[in-house]
Amino acid sequence: MDYKICVYAICKNEKEWINRWIDNMSEADYIVVLDTGSTDGSYEMLKEDARITRVE
Repeated sequence: MDYKICVYAICKNEKEWINRWIDNMSEADYIVVLDTGSTDGSYEMLKEDARITRVE
């Protein structure tokens, strides 16, 4: 059986930690992040990162 790992996270103003967090999720097949209103550029940073599957 081929298992898939999906990581889901909620984010708000976490720009300082995003790269470190994504590096730790390297085994995930899918990474989905819900940004709840960041004003520090977190949303844009997540949208630009090819390792992230989806950002809402």
